[in-house]
Amino acid sequence: MTLSDKETEAEARAKYIDLKLDEAGWPRDQWLLEREINPGKILPQVDGGKRIEKSKLKPARFNIVVPKKVKLSAKKKKAAKEKKPILLDIHGVWCHWCHVMAHESFEDPDTAVFMNEHFVNIKVDREERPDLDALYQRALHHTGGQGGWPLTVFLTANARPFFGGTYFPNQSRHGLPSFMSVLQRIHHVFTQDQNMIQTTSRAIWQALNQDTEYKYTERSVLKDVLATEDRLLALHDPVHGGLRGAPKFPQIPMLKALWGRYWTSGERPFKASVILTLEKICRGGIYDHLGGGFHRYSTDQEWLAPHFEKMLYDNAQIIEMLAHVWAQDPRPIFATSCKETIAWLLREMTDQKGAFFSSIDADSEGREGSYYVWGSDEIKQLLGEGYEIFSDRYDVTKDGNWEQVNILNRLNEAQDPSPNEKLQSERAKARLIKARDARPAPLVDDKILTDWNGMMISALVVSGRIFGEKLWIDAATRAFDAVLSVEKQAGKKLLHASRGGVLGTESFIDDYAQMIRAALLMYEATAKTTYLNHAVRWLEQAYDLFKIPGGGFYLTSVCATDSPMRPAATLDDAIPAAATTMLSNLARLAVLVDDPEISSKGDTLLNYLSNQFLSNPFGWASLGPSARAWLNRPSVHIQTASREPNQNELMLAAIACGCPDLVILRGSPPPEIIEGEQHMTAATDAAYICASGRCLPPHHTRSGLCEALSPGKIW
Repeated sequence: MTLSDKETEAEARAKYIDLKLDEAGWPRDQWLLEREINPGKILPQVDGGKRIEKSKLKPARFNIVVPKKVKLSAKKKKAAKEKKPILLDIHGVWCHWCHVMAHESFEDPDTAVFMNEHFVNIKVDREERPDLDALYQRALHHTGGQGGWPLTVFLTANARPFFGGTYFPNQSRHGLPSFMSVLQRIHHVFTQDQNMIQTTSRAIWQALNQDTEYKYTERSVLKDVLATEDRLLALHDPVHGGLRGAPKFPQIPMLKALWGRYWTSGERPFKASVILTLEKICRGGIYDHLGGGFHRYSTDQEWLAPHFEKMLYDNAQIIEMLAHVWAQDPRPIFATSCKETIAWLLREMTDQKGAFFSSIDADSEGREGSYYVWGSDEIKQLLGEGYEIFSDRYDVTKDGNWEQVNILNRLNEAQDPSPNEKLQSERAKARLIKARDARPAPLVDDKILTDWNGMMISALVVSGRIFGEKLWIDAATRAFDAVLSVEKQAGKKLLHASRGGVLGTESFIDDYAQMIRAALLMYEATAKTTYLNHAVRWLEQAYDLFKIPGGGFYLTSVCATDSPMRPAATLDDAIPAAATTMLSNLARLAVLVDDPEISSKGDTLLNYLSNQFLSNPFGWASLGPSARAWLNRPSVHIQTASREPNQNELMLAAIACGCPDLVILRGSPPPEIIEGEQHMTAATDAAYICASGRCLPPHHTRSGLCEALSPGKIW
């Protein structure tokens, strides 16, 4: 597309604003880059599926709307007909460098003209289509590139990649070619050397196909798991926590593996590494000390300077981890960070039905982090006499602790504050919060993603039980019901995404894995069999839709028609691998449901995962806890005559221990697997600890049960 001499920039912009919407409320032409990258374009915002008045349209940003479907097949036909390559841009709404590339290049008049003239352009939200993201990230790895976002991939008309990268600047710098020079080179090669294009795309595609040819063998995996966990501990940063070096990500699947090792073995170095990491994360600038919630990662090794986006999946996992660790090491900072983060999520990240939004952007006013950082003079003016105490505690300096501004943190706090100092700090924080609320806030990506909501439901259940916060369980119930309402609207099947009541894309295996786990934890917390029934039903659907013959799961369902390949669900990412989550789910179900098929499914899946683990042990850190859960299936059966079993001392003791993957049930176990003392009468309170197909003699006191459930004792 080119602008004619008579077509002004304003007219082109008006044409874009007038883009018609389909009956569901989405733009007919789903993806912004084909027609919609016009000079100075303005993005139509959608609110609940309805157009917003033109006067309220904001300058172009990444689309925060969940499209109904990426019509990749139509784009492929267009590329073949016009003999053009496809330019695929995969981005995140929260992604700072995605915004930078959009502003620098996609909104540049010359770049937009060249793109629309020589390429078929597709823009994809990576949360909306994790299958496409996973496929083309792997393609980039096969060419020696390093993945990330924005993911910029060039494809043939049959959607096979032949070149890719991440962020390209508008001008060559730091060893990176300019985006325009990349476009020009790709256009030249595509039109002059099709043989090179076809040879390259064929080689990459063959490598991707080999990735999906999985085999499995029966083998014992625990020895390999222990060796990998030892290596992870050796990579631990003994000063700042986390893995050594920068940038630093929370890496919760790895932390969970180390914590699981401590629980099963009692080895204190594993406990110490997890506690140090969590304490540094809670004290660092990666944590929002005013509003609560954790940013995605830290750019430095000290957890001081984050990229400022906040992701639901990070916060869900950290909440659950903090609750488990606090149960064993009740440091006030763990409880405070957990409670403040949940308060933020319930206050700012939920829709009217109680479902949770997916993320918050890093940028506001066109700058990253401007909502969160402070000048010392600004704080001094707001706090007056309270400035000194607050600045000492939160590392506020005249020259700033990061790029001439201050990121609030407690990394250098010499000692815990006195009650009076803490009270003054809380008053100061209230003033700063009020001032910050007056600033332009970052955009909230209000997509409802099923898998991330499942993780948040699980986190609320786990933390709600450990901290004794019933309101958190109630919030989990509302979010669960919100997911069910979308499922009902979709015809009794889980979907991956929705927004404002409008349905989004088809489900992925992670949606089923996380919602099954959420349902099982809800069942344990409430004893309502409807949650168990949902878990069993979703398990059956998951195997029908995603099963790989011989073990494992595809990322996309058998019903998926708009992906060029069905990639297998592999490896941990920022969240645990779906397959290891499914193994943990099967371990819980094996305790809860008498079904021989569950044992068969679990054994097959463990064998499959054992083989995958050998190829990339660090990529499968979550297998350790899942494998131990499957092989041991630890549970505590609480037999009580109380009408309020949740208030029973033995039940509270079992919950308070914080043992990961421990199934806590009401009622006694089957008599045939009880060792020693005979089955107790219904009038006697007793707690039976069971693992590996046998149950030990019952405990009758809280102290005895706590001792028996301490790390290194169960397995």
